[in-house]
Amino acid sequence: MRKLVLVGVLVLMSVSIWSQEGFQFEIKVKPNTTYTTQVESSTDGIIDIIADDTILEQMKASGMETPMTMQQQSNITMVSKTSTKNSDGNIAAIMTYEKVKSDIVVNGKAMNQPSPLDSMQIMGKFNSENKFEVDSIVGSSLNDQLRSTIAQTMETVQKQIDFPEEKIYVGDTFTNEIPMSIPMQGMNPMEIVVNTVYTLKKVENNIAYFDLTQALTLDTEQEAMKMSATGSGTGNCEYSIKDKWLVKYESDLPMNLSLEMNAMMSMKMKMDTQTILTVSVE
Repeated sequence: MRKLVLVGVLVLMSVSIWSQEGFQFEIKVKPNTTYTTQVESSTDGIIDIIADDTILEQMKASGMETPMTMQQQSNITMVSKTSTKNSDGNIAAIMTYEKVKSDIVVNGKAMNQPSPLDSMQIMGKFNSENKFEVDSIVGSSLNDQLRSTIAQTMETVQKQIDFPEEKIYVGDTFTNEIPMSIPMQGMNPMEIVVNTVYTLKKVENNIAYFDLTQALTLDTEQEAMKMSATGSGTGNCEYSIKDKWLVKYESDLPMNLSLEMNAMMSMKMKMDTQTILTVSVE
């Protein structure tokens, strides 16, 4: 009996010690590797335009009814191929948007247009800190403004997750805050802040599973308009310890947006965006 009790105590102690194991995570790009990213997203929204009766009558005469309903479905495939690391620790990479499909329906009417991202290539390098630096962007439907926006966005978000330097234990949380300044032609840049709190739920089969909560804020004031947005949502993600890369991400982010164009007209939007991202590493 005493032996059984002793065995039970030892088992419980081993489980307790294992559960307190800490993990060191980092995002690290590999040379001579192909990363295939699939992004599927869907957005449901209601857009309400607030204006005087004259403007509303003009909109109605042109076939625009308010409030407007909007649904968008998008499917994007991007392939990133890295080369050999050079003496400076940089890894050259080419990112190609192989598939970009977006279906938009407003008030039951399809509003589909070709995407400027389709077949676009981004050439650059991952530096010794694993941050992506854009060298050039090639695409048939790009202008200078869109090139600038894409370059700045890519360099901001490519790191995926900024893990803390210390070990993370199951149940621990950490926060990432990503400020983004998106240039807008002839206007002040659009300032967006995305705050994400990650909680490590478990580690199994070389995969770390995280729950996440997100908060988004946007506040931009121009001479001709003022734009603001808030949103908070939840999701989860999976990190491959073997590949040192985020291999799955899911989120549901409802948002409220406000656009004041002048004293006579403003726009209120409620949108809910669901996103699923998966990455294969070869």
